[in-house]
Amino acid sequence: MTELATTNPADPPWLTIRRGTLAAADNGGLFVSPGYGRHPRRCIDSFEIILMREGQMTIAEDDRVFELAQHDALVLLAGRQHQGLSDYDRRTSFYWVHFRLRPKQHAIAATDQSADTNISIPQLSRPGRPERLVELFRRFLHDQEQGFASPVEADLLVTSMLAELAFHHRAEPHGAKAEALAGQVRSFIDGAFCRPDLSPGLVAAELDLNADYLGRVFKRVAGQTLGQYINARRLREARRLLQESDLTVNQVARAAGFADPGYFRRIFRRHFGAKPGDLRRLYFRVHVNVR
Repeated sequence: MTELATTNPADPPWLTIRRGTLAAADNGGLFVSPGYGRHPRRCIDSFEIILMREGQMTIAEDDRVFELAQHDALVLLAGRQHQGLSDYDRRTSFYWVHFRLRPKQHAIAATDQSADTNISIPQLSRPGRPERLVELFRRFLHDQEQGFASPVEADLLVTSMLAELAFHHRAEPHGAKAEALAGQVRSFIDGAFCRPDLSPGLVAAELDLNADYLGRVFKRVAGQTLGQYINARRLREARRLLQESDLTVNQVARAAGFADPGYFRRIFRRHFGAKPGDLRRLYFRVHVNVR
């Protein structure tokens, strides 16, 4: 794909991959900060996806500096020196995975080159569906610990991560005002979903807006109702707790904002296609590194 122009340091780079390409996975992990140190300086021959799970991190690649926060995704490019510019704080954690692409399968472009024959992934992005990426990472890490049935299984998971990063940036715009309002709603729900009394009406009241108007705008932008988003946010937290804590299913339900554990079990199974306990057993093995 040498016909695509490469970037200069001032351009926001995009990783462009030819359609039909399967990324070759190396290895991955979940980094959890010990409260000291920083990302090492190195230059490696593989690409790396970093998905911030919590906290903040400042990292440089050549002369570009990236300030990362929760849910930010960064693709570090092969053959370029990168290093941490700030020490880890105690809350910093992120998923990471290394992969390879053959020279004829990709190019680094200055602009989005998405077309029928290729996809483009921005080097730095904030995915619209971070839970999808987290799920892919956890599947990858669990199967890595268990042993992949085939290297192709790992390759498919990493390629799915790249597709998720690429297609997030192809959503149609809805207008700055509507997008800002939807973002305000998401921020409020993300901070209050654990309240059992949280409802679309309460969200509208807290934001001092008409409930019908708010519901219409949010559905147009987000593609789901306020009630659906509240439940999805609670379910995402429930899944995280099932995968990362020792809480019982009933305790998980209450911590995620579900007052009725029975209702939680029903909606969880309908949403994920598995019982809470079954999902916990499915993805419990994860490689964690602290250095």
